[in-house]
Amino acid sequence: MCIRSDGTPWARDCCPCRACSKAPFTIYLKHLRTDFLDFCLDHAIAVDEPPGIQSLCMKLAFRMCRFYPELQEELLRILQAMEITYYKPSVKSVRNKILNGTSQPSGER
Repeated sequence: MCIRSDGTPWARDCCPCRACSKAPFTIYLKHLRTDFLDFCLDHAIAVDEPPGIQSLCMKLAFRMCRFYPELQEELLRILQAMEITYYKPSVKSVRNKILNGTSQPSGER
């Protein structure tokens, strides 16, 4: 989200850079919700969750961690430790894209 010269944020629909209006949501660097990150990490590896939930949680965790190298390393360790035989192909695909260093897992553009 862009900030005006007076310190107030632009509204999403009138921001001059248009990048903000294309983003479905904005992750603020100063206000990382660690409880939400923990939720995403827990549900991303939970075998009893539906594959769509697991994939979305992986993508969200990746987007939250990409600005913090220590969190990104933790995410990669968690994904590497997954026993991949228990997961559906959609979850495997998102996991592999994150592990292979793809900067934008499917669905992020």
